Amino acid sequence: GHTAGQRGRLTVQTYMQDAKNRAREELLSRSVVALTERRGASACVRRSYVRDLRRYLVDDEGSENAREAAAVTSGHMCAWEELHDTCVGTKQPRDLRVCYLAGPEPMNDFKVLCDLGVLPQNIWAFEREGGEFSAGLEQCCGSGVNQPKLIKMNIESFFASVPMQFDIVYLDFCSSLISKRMSLRCVHSMFINHRLASPGVLITNFCEPDEGRINEYTELMARYF
Repeated sequence: GHTAGQRGRLTVQTYMQDAKNRAREELLSRSVVALTERRGASACVRRSYVRDLRRYLVDDEGSENAREAAAVTSGHMCAWEELHDTCVGTKQPRDLRVCYLAGPEPMNDFKVLCDLGVLPQNIWAFEREGGEFSAGLEQCCGSGVNQPKLIKMNIESFFASVPMQFDIVYLDFCSSLISKRMSLRCVHSMFINHRLASPGVLITNFCEPDEGRINEYTELMARYF
């Protein structure tokens, strides 16, 4: 849930409860570590994959697999590892580019990311609702910094129109996975437009469906599976 307060005539939600602060810090901290210190381990295919696979197949003496694996030379394996190094690369926190849904308090996530070493210039926050954008802009203006880039735009439209990739995409939705707000379509837009870097981290958070709609969800998911 959230806590509502009054700022002038505008109702503002706050997301600074202890549980939310802990979750935010842990999620973002793990994401930064996965893409920096543990970047090699975060790739879908490990660097030693070809070498490990060859060793496994060669041990199957006398088989066709063993004969094929024996034809893979040390040069072939080194070439694979060089390609892997090129694709995965190395990054420091300052090299990461991050975007997230701002809501009325964009500085919450922004401060955590900066504390983790992400450059303020590499942080993008999106909010399309007028009231929440105004509250977010007020919080940013009162923070004493000129960042993050707070953009009044649907992030789904941004994914579709701006050729930019992000290392971390944090989509904290205030709706259920399947809803009239089309939250899942936003995730689809990110993937179909290739806006998540590889390797990259996608963080999502959805609300539980309303109790009165549980049967609808059950029917929908049953048809899907």
